[in-house]
Amino acid sequence: MFSRTLSRSVNAALVATVCALVSGMSQAAPPHDDTVSVKVSTAGIDLNTAAGAQLFFTRLTVAAQQACGVEAEFDALRAAKFDHCYKEALGNAVRALSQPAITRVYVAHYPRDAARYGIDDRGYVADR
Repeated sequence: MFSRTLSRSVNAALVATVCALVSGMSQAAPPHDDTVSVKVSTAGIDLNTAAGAQLFFTRLTVAAQQACGVEAEFDALRAAKFDHCYKEALGNAVRALSQPAITRVYVAHYPRDAARYGIDDRGYVADR
């Protein structure tokens, strides 16, 4: 389930929605006029397990894809914009969540992007 506004910029709404759902709050901050809000459910997921973190990460990736729109395979400019939107939305959401297991999954999938979005799983080494 998702709602769209005029633009495909995702960061604030996706991060706010994800953080609100994970922390148990009932409402996220209202989205800006140029944002897309995508709700990501934690229903049935234990975020403290590797399997739960992987499942939630998959839900985050789908939400980022939905919020950023359709990737244009044959249009290099649109494909680049989609890629940037997707990576930024996903990176910002994972950083804002600050959940060790989800951070580890993200870093495993996107090791080059982790530093760009301020994501570091070295602080979680003791948790492994």
